[in-house]
Amino acid sequence: MVEIGFCAGVIGSIAETVFTTIVRALHVSPVNREMAIGYFLTHSIGVLGWCVGFLVHVVVGGLLGWLYVFGFIKLIKSDWVTGTIYGFCIWFVTGLLVVSMIPGVDFVVPQQSRVVDPLWINYGLNTVYAIGASHILFGGVLGGVFQIACKKRFGDCDQ
Repeated sequence: MVEIGFCAGVIGSIAETVFTTIVRALHVSPVNREMAIGYFLTHSIGVLGWCVGFLVHVVVGGLLGWLYVFGFIKLIKSDWVTGTIYGFCIWFVTGLLVVSMIPGVDFVVPQQSRVVDPLWINYGLNTVYAIGASHILFGGVLGGVFQIACKKRFGDCDQ
């Protein structure tokens, strides 16, 4: 089940990246998490920075898929609804705690080094909603893919 959770997390992360790319293209929010992560690691704005950030984002998504397997499905039925709740929890925890603990890293506009307010509120409500929706989408895809893959492989995945 662990490998299914990792793969489901990777698929969820890719869905999240597609969603935030659409959000940027529609000028709803400047959120560019992959570029920010890549810039933080490589100090490169461009293809290299984005690719490194995307790779890290996808691996972290896979690891969050593992956490989903070990934590959430032991407590609650595993499906897209549970995954959506999980995604909301990830957004809330990262938005309130993790972002505030990383000084000087701007997860929306990486070339600017400034403190980001909790839940990215300093970028406006559109960004708060966009990042929240992307995490909820991640969780829903993770839970849904996990449920489908488990049923195909094991017949059932709930304990």
